[in-house]
Amino acid sequence: MSLWLRQALEGVSTRCPPLSRQRHADVAIVGGGYVGLWTAIELKEREPGIDVVVLEQDICGSGASGRNGGYVLSWWPKAVSLTRRWGPEVARDLIQRSDRAIDDVATFCEEEGLQVELKRCGWVWGAESNYYSGAWIPAVERCRELGVGDFEYLDRDKVAALSGTRLFVSGVLDRTAALLHPGRLARGMREAAIRRGVAIYEQSGVRRFTRGRPVQLDTAQGSVIADKVVLATNAWSASIRELARSIIVVSSDMIASQPMPELLEQIGWRDGAGVNGSQTMVDYVRTTLDGRLLAGKGGLASAYGGWVSERLLRSPRRAAIVLANLRVLYPHIADLVIDCHWSGPVDRSCDGLPLLGSFPGHQHILYGIGWSGNGLGPSRIGGRVLASLALQTRDEWASLPLIGDPRRDFPGEPWRFLGGHVVRSAVRRNDRAKSQNRRAGRLVSAIAALAPRGVED
Repeated sequence: MSLWLRQALEGVSTRCPPLSRQRHADVAIVGGGYVGLWTAIELKEREPGIDVVVLEQDICGSGASGRNGGYVLSWWPKAVSLTRRWGPEVARDLIQRSDRAIDDVATFCEEEGLQVELKRCGWVWGAESNYYSGAWIPAVERCRELGVGDFEYLDRDKVAALSGTRLFVSGVLDRTAALLHPGRLARGMREAAIRRGVAIYEQSGVRRFTRGRPVQLDTAQGSVIADKVVLATNAWSASIRELARSIIVVSSDMIASQPMPELLEQIGWRDGAGVNGSQTMVDYVRTTLDGRLLAGKGGLASAYGGWVSERLLRSPRRAAIVLANLRVLYPHIADLVIDCHWSGPVDRSCDGLPLLGSFPGHQHILYGIGWSGNGLGPSRIGGRVLASLALQTRDEWASLPLIGDPRRDFPGEPWRFLGGHVVRSAVRRNDRAKSQNRRAGRLVSAIAALAPRGVED
């Protein structure tokens, strides 16, 4: 269990026992993370009388929603890719929607009285070496052309003031970003959904579901007959045949120090901005309100197909790699004691943007996947889109260009898993070389280029 979820469960919450009978519903949502819960909340706010059921295989928030770094970011780093794919007007619209999603999350937490430790402290995209310096410039300049975002270029001293380390040679500050406690948000959304009349069944993993209408979803002890289904299963979507080749599942490993507010004060890390590096296997670090230092790294492991094993949820070996990176960033903190470590599965799409839509020939089976490690804010958009599709509402959300049929961007198994190992090895070598201000070999660089980018594609 992550530190986030452990802390979130310290408060009293409503019991959601497993499904133990057959029941009917208008909409059944598979997955009790951000996407599933936002969809459920949105459905009940639009149509209070609708019968909505959420089926969660563990407890709500136990997947990526309670295992992420707590960064609430927009899609501005995708500005170049969005413009290239859909043109400037669509790019501007999607970035603005993702900016507003950050405000929407903050407003929701305030209105619901959720104590999620939200801070509008910004996000720093930094360069670990001169080789990476300026990696953000194309996206920032495109955003300025589009009239979106609020940025400040940073030199080494300014990055150090925001991150407590002088390892980064330069960076850019995105003032629109926020940090929060992701576990408390997930559990708070669970309570908000229950208050609106959503029926949530935890420890109720869906073993199989039919494709006809109505859909029958079977769990270990019961079943749901539903007119519409929303699949919000994140990395576990790779086990569904229609979605298996749309995503690749990789790990994001995190460690948390014991509280050390005095040490953080000594190194000058007072503002608490979230910080990312520029490597393809992204390093990220932040502080918490109780004075902990949190660090993570993405992409150190991958899953075979849709099998999210225990190894993908927790790995001492990968945690040691994250700790080693953290000690490089903060060599002056000699008394760094790690309290816990965990990992989370990331459903990485090819371009880093979510995939929303319905199964071909089965418009009643919807999906929202591919959040690529940046789903905390954009999942608010996903919930609105999926609610509109479920209600067949012809509105602005049901017409976003993100909506489409499942894509087949990745090869099937075992080639995806085997190829992933080769590419990941090349990425590690390429990242290491660039961090040392040198080029990797041509073959290594060519293979590493096959991997989806860490921040911008």
